[in-house]
Amino acid sequence: MTPFLGENASLQLQAVVTSENVTKYSNDVAEATANVSDINAEGLRAISDALEKVVNAGNSSTEVTNNTFRIVDNALGAPDEEFVNAVEFQTSRRILDLLEQQVTLFQTQGDGNNLTIVGRSVAVVALQIPKASLLEGFGFATLASPGGEEKSNVLNELNENKTMVYFYPDNIPMTTIDATIVLPPDILGLLPPYLLENGTVPVTFFIFQTSKLFLSPDQEYDLGCGRRLAVGTRVISATVEGAVIEGLPQGGEVETAFLELDVTRDSEAVDNRTCVFWDKFDQGGRWSSEGCRREDNPDINRIRCLCDHLTSFAVLLDVSGDVGLYVLDVVGMIGCIISIICLVITLVTYLSMKKLRSKQPQRILINLCFALLGLYLVFVIGIDRRYTTAGCVVVGFLIHFFLLSSMSWMLVEAINMYLLFVKVLAATVSHFMLKAALFAYGLPLLVCVVTVAFDSSLYLGDGTYCFVKPGPALYYGVLLIVALLLAANFTIFSIVMQRLSCRKSVADNKTNQASRGEMWRRVQNAVAISVLLGLTWLFGFLAIGGARVVFNILFLVLNSLQGFLVFLMFCVRQKEVREQWVRWMHCGQRRSDDFVRAKYKKTGSQDGRTSLATSSRQDIQLSSRGTVSTDATL
Repeated sequence: MTPFLGENASLQLQAVVTSENVTKYSNDVAEATANVSDINAEGLRAISDALEKVVNAGNSSTEVTNNTFRIVDNALGAPDEEFVNAVEFQTSRRILDLLEQQVTLFQTQGDGNNLTIVGRSVAVVALQIPKASLLEGFGFATLASPGGEEKSNVLNELNENKTMVYFYPDNIPMTTIDATIVLPPDILGLLPPYLLENGTVPVTFFIFQTSKLFLSPDQEYDLGCGRRLAVGTRVISATVEGAVIEGLPQGGEVETAFLELDVTRDSEAVDNRTCVFWDKFDQGGRWSSEGCRREDNPDINRIRCLCDHLTSFAVLLDVSGDVGLYVLDVVGMIGCIISIICLVITLVTYLSMKKLRSKQPQRILINLCFALLGLYLVFVIGIDRRYTTAGCVVVGFLIHFFLLSSMSWMLVEAINMYLLFVKVLAATVSHFMLKAALFAYGLPLLVCVVTVAFDSSLYLGDGTYCFVKPGPALYYGVLLIVALLLAANFTIFSIVMQRLSCRKSVADNKTNQASRGEMWRRVQNAVAISVLLGLTWLFGFLAIGGARVVFNILFLVLNSLQGFLVFLMFCVRQKEVREQWVRWMHCGQRRSDDFVRAKYKKTGSQDGRTSLATSSRQDIQLSSRGTVSTDATL
């Protein structure tokens, strides 16, 4: 059977599964997913489809139940971000529900034997407990590794020797457990009569290493202002098959206790710890604290919870980050918005001036501004949109495209200057702008299309942003291309500056187009923009890894300057642009005066001071003169 990963993740299993062949089928799926750590989101969906076929076959044997468990345990080896990417399809919920259904099938229709299976990421204990054993309560626990008396930052694999059931809850070593759950005697009063008549009660315990199967598509884990929610313990659950256990009285509640895991990042701290349960019926599943309360026992150094019902339990941590990092993110967004505003003003100015937009250097600038504007708009709006896989891929694709396109247009500007000031061939290059557009838009598009065709999940980032994830695709599809474009840029600019410095005749040959000072200003502007663009995204890439704060500061400062610098150099410093702005303002004032006079004349005619027909003709003539004058100026 083909493994459930990579390009084969969307494999549709055509086999018809029945109770007769489900044992072999489930074993095949378990073998296909064994020792696989790079299962992607599509692979998880394929696994859930296979599990559904297994469970729907209705086979309650130990072998099928064991195979089902193995499949789930293998799936939990997939990276966290792949489970996040699959949330929109409720893949996690399906896998969890199907596992529970198969164990329920084993408990209610099986051979009546007990079952204990411990995997790397999940453990299940299915017992037929004598009714008398519940009179004192009943406990289940997984023990911590040596040295696990304090908060743990290491999540060890589950161990069969450390997964225990306790007929006497007082014997549970509370100071050395990772997680435990104790069923109170009060649950006997909530059992249906047929269970009490059997003499044994089917109880199932689960312990989950992580909360990968407990992801909600609707629950907001990012609280803003540098705060977030995180599951900070293992997840433990208990079920009495065939009974609904809820509404337990105070003093007779289900007791759980957890060793807190260290889920904080740099400069983060835990502000609050909330006892929660998994409400599978609320909006596709979500963590809720209803019916649970925290009541710690200082003697055991564990988070102790009491809840009035049975389900899956954990502790939700309210984690607050460094306020400086949050402020940094806000300032970074403001910087991008400043760049966007400046680029919009620059584009409106140049597109409105026929004299400027007809010149080749300015047309290159317009295309560069379009690429930069697209880059920053998508960056601001979409880089943190991680709620849907398709949306994140689109955002990552567009950021990749506009980044490479911006760099490419800077190279086009360098080549144009080389032709103008060194080779003096600009006029002889036919269809220069068409060729430039094919290069500056076509090459980035080709790179992005190849990337998404190879593996669209490459644009899902690391689960915290939407861009090319660290790895070969980032190194060769982004960093290498950017480095080559910048190297070509600076090489050509160096040649141009050397010629302008050493050969005055170069400027003399171009006196009809621009003065020597104007040439230097153009070159300086282009070099400054190239350096700024290159350094900005270099620091942006470095901010993905270590030293995040330092590089984020550099990124946001340069990011803010980039659009502003384009506006300053190509608008504010350009005499033609300033003069046009002045004409626009005068034109606006004149049109305002025309409107006031027209309104006054119309009012006068209504008072009998002048005729409406005469007033209308004068208004039209005056307005026309103003319009003609404005057009001539443009």
